[in-house]
Amino acid sequence: MTRGLIVAGNETIANALSRVVLVLLMRPQIWRTLVDDPSLIPAAVEELLRVNPPGRIGLLRMATEDVEIPSGVIRKGQGVLSPLIAAGHDPSVFPDPEEFRLDRPGNSLVFGAGPHFCLGANLARVELQESLAALTERMPGLRLTVPPEELPWSTGLWAVSLRGLPVTW
Repeated sequence: MTRGLIVAGNETIANALSRVVLVLLMRPQIWRTLVDDPSLIPAAVEELLRVNPPGRIGLLRMATEDVEIPSGVIRKGQGVLSPLIAAGHDPSVFPDPEEFRLDRPGNSLVFGAGPHFCLGANLARVELQESLAALTERMPGLRLTVPPEELPWSTGLWAVSLRGLPVTW
């Protein structure tokens, strides 16, 4: 439990911040909007978590009843691992899921739900919001110094992280 809290509370948010900044720098018009109107940062964090969640897969869950899905049936008692990114890209929940929009309601499942809701969800949101507020205020001209396809990425299963994010301002 302690190991899980340390990884989730530190490594995941540190990795999420670099990825959040990358997503914004790849959309300079959104970055400029946040520089000009910092009140939009909370909405941007929710959309960034939807578009690019901190982990690759969710935690192992156990089906409590038979569930029929297009690819077959998940039987009661079977373990299920689902990609976090899929929940944020469901077109029946998020119209035009590939479009980055600051006017979407923040209803991502990236932090889970119900009894499995992440203990640190509110702290994670505040950390990301305050980090973006500081960056947009102090470094409004922030931009990448290399093309995004040249950025080095980790190859881990649980956390998706950049090994470096070369920027200038």
